[in-house]
Amino acid sequence: MAASQKKTGGKRTSSGGTRRSGSASGSSRGNSRGSKAPARRPMRREIGAAVCLALALFAALGYFHIQAIFIDFFSGLLKGLLGYGFWLMPPALLLAAYILAFHRGRPVRLRVWCALLTPVLVGCLLHLILTRGSYEWSLELVKTLWSQGEALKSGGVVSGLIALGLTAVFSKYGAGVIFVLIAAIMLMVVFHVSPVDIVDRIRERPRVEYEEEE
Repeated sequence: MAASQKKTGGKRTSSGGTRRSGSASGSSRGNSRGSKAPARRPMRREIGAAVCLALALFAALGYFHIQAIFIDFFSGLLKGLLGYGFWLMPPALLLAAYILAFHRGRPVRLRVWCALLTPVLVGCLLHLILTRGSYEWSLELVKTLWSQGEALKSGGVVSGLIALGLTAVFSKYGAGVIFVLIAAIMLMVVFHVSPVDIVDRIRERPRVEYEEEE
């Protein structure tokens, strides 16, 4: 009886040893899988930031009428499409580059789009304020707006058509109010500021000035 108990005990220890060795091998496999190098983060946003920065510099060179093939083409395209909004396009591209470069893992797609569309709204608003004369809805309207946009005398094709369309529906003053409201909302999105934050900052200013006077 004692001999049989020793044999069974030996079998149990041997099976326990095999289980331990199996668990050890499983853990070693798990460690080998876990020790793999982590996947690299995609560099799409950083590449987009570099592209926006380069385009901002090329568009800014158009301010000074520097003669070059790409600068003439790019500046002429922006002027023909946006007209007055061309003046704000280089800062908007620079702001988009900053948002993409310093995203810190946060979603930035909406902020970038709002930054790039702000010159379009500015071109619409300035078209309402600065442009004189009447426009007829015809095929020649696109050519007229393009030529005036290149000369920075209108909102260009895109901003000009949007301004004329909303003017026909809501009147000139109603379209101006709409453009101002949309531009304010887009700027709040770009700078990640809510109306509550703006109100709180306005309320805190008198307190700070009062404390400084004391």
